[in-house]
Amino acid sequence: MEITEILTRQIFRTISGFLFLVGSRRIQVCPHNHKTPSHHLNPH
Repeated sequence: MEITEILTRQIFRTISGFLFLVGSRRIQVCPHNHKTPSHHLNPH
């Protein structure tokens, strides 16, 4: 059915978007790759 395909695509997009947002937040909160602490002053 086309409806199920559309639903699966929407679910996949929502999951991918959520994971992307979580990843971007983790990178901004804890930038391990970046040596220059521009966002937060206290390095780990």
